[in-house]
Amino acid sequence: MILELPVPPSVNHCWGHTRFGAYRKAAYKHWLTEAALAANQHKMQAIPGTISVAVEVIPGEGWNIKRDIDNVLKCTLDYLGNSNLIDGDDCRTLQRVSVSVGSPEAKACIRISIKPIANPVIIQTKVEERRARAATAKLQRATKTKAVAAVEASANIKVEDEPRDSFFYSLEELRAITREAKSRGKEMANKISTQCDPCRR
Repeated sequence: MILELPVPPSVNHCWGHTRFGAYRKAAYKHWLTEAALAANQHKMQAIPGTISVAVEVIPGEGWNIKRDIDNVLKCTLDYLGNSNLIDGDDCRTLQRVSVSVGSPEAKACIRISIKPIANPVIIQTKVEERRARAATAKLQRATKTKAVAAVEASANIKVEDEPRDSFFYSLEELRAITREAKSRGKEMANKISTQCDPCRR
């Protein structure tokens, strides 16, 4: 997706501050209006998911050649996120940003290229990480329960529980547990038989 917008104002000319808080300056409000009109003319569609953004600055009338090239990024990325053209401008959504200078034209502008990223970096909050670990542990416990139940049903024995920090059994471990349980069952049967023999009269 390619979007052409007017050159945004400098970050220093976007926000003003009073004792009541921050406010948008007139230059910033004017640029937001022009950017919205340009997006509507291009009939832009939102791009969901993780993306990369490439900004090309086209020098011309209205561009200060002494301006820092990275100064155009803040307003541009904020606009893309606030206008819902992308899911947001945080690092979970926007994972690659580049800025360059193109060939001069009569009127200055910026051209924005937005592309989805095929293999994004997965970034989770602490709450999401805890939920993911809990879901994994639950799945592992369910897998263990089904595996042990299958062994018990096939061997007609009761497998003794292992420590709670081990939730997954490989096929070799299940076979070893089965052999050990059978051996214990035979030993217990012999012991009971020996103890009961003197009592028979």
